[in-house]
Amino acid sequence: MSAVIKTVDSIKDYESKGYNILLPSQSLQRISEFHDVSWEVVKLSVDDDAYPQDNYDRSKAKEFSLNKVGLMKLSHGAGIAFDPAGTRRIDPMNNRDYVAFQALGRMQKSDGQWIYFTSSADMDMEVEEADLRALYEKKARRLTKGFGANQRDATDEEKLNYIEQMVRQELLRKRKFKVPLTETKAVLRVIRGLLAIKSVYKKEELQKPFVVPRIVFSPDLSDPEIRRVMLMTGIKAIEQTYGGASVPAYDPKIHSVIEIPHTDHGTNGDVGEDTEPETGQVEEEHKPEESAPKASVLPFQIPPEYSSIPGTSVKSVDEFRKLKSEQREPSLRLLMLHKHYPEAALRDPKIDQWPAEQQDQFCAVLLSLRDK
Repeated sequence: MSAVIKTVDSIKDYESKGYNILLPSQSLQRISEFHDVSWEVVKLSVDDDAYPQDNYDRSKAKEFSLNKVGLMKLSHGAGIAFDPAGTRRIDPMNNRDYVAFQALGRMQKSDGQWIYFTSSADMDMEVEEADLRALYEKKARRLTKGFGANQRDATDEEKLNYIEQMVRQELLRKRKFKVPLTETKAVLRVIRGLLAIKSVYKKEELQKPFVVPRIVFSPDLSDPEIRRVMLMTGIKAIEQTYGGASVPAYDPKIHSVIEIPHTDHGTNGDVGEDTEPETGQVEEEHKPEESAPKASVLPFQIPPEYSSIPGTSVKSVDEFRKLKSEQREPSLRLLMLHKHYPEAALRDPKIDQWPAEQQDQFCAVLLSLRDK
């Protein structure tokens, strides 16, 4: 309940400051205790993010419309996503003078539901030419030639030449970029529709920031279990993206590797598939069962100082917590060897100086990794 009250108070606070609040609905709801509403504040510039509507002179204009840059800023702030399959060209593409494009966008509401909005735009060069001709005929009425004392009204022939030149120039640009221009028009219509953007804003309105609510994943990281799960998820995501961790590089000063005699059966993984003890016989208590799989050759050896610690027998965090303080760091090192967790991945290599809680979390992460 406190989060809802805080959200309502935030809306009233923004309204009192005159901000432009873009809400998909009149109420905000919280999805779960792991999600929250985040307010994205977007500051737009009248000079860069809008174009005048009531006067060609920007300094004298009082009404503006948002341009592509301004609308895209609001789109990024609101988290609008476009469906690649639904955003595509939809005309039969058999007429070089006509193109049509469709855009499909979506935005998440505060209750977790997605709002979908589709819009389309087309460009017909015959219609575009007629619009351009009407536009420049209107501008040609005030066309003048010369400067200062030599300034005069343009003749009818000069006006016709001006109209033809500008129409030809603009029409060539539209033909060259007809597909991206049509796509942009469809995409911007979706943004306007999802955010309920007004077609015209007063200059004073655009000088106030825009506020857009977004849904963000916000778990309680003060809970040790949630922190452990988040860390495990992050490591697994990295492993899936970049592959398994490589064998860690050994520091001779810390990890002096030696050959372990084959007669020593107290450690796991130091005897290969085709290796037999020097005596040529296997003691009865060490004979593997016929159904048991053969041990594979591990790509590392266990330093002797680790051979007597119970790291390999640690199967859970609870067992790890029962170890003595001087056994915790060697046990983690041994688990790192078995899991191929690289030393370089440690932000602080001094594991023995970590708090016990962080050592427990690291043990849980190592146990969650699959054996190599």
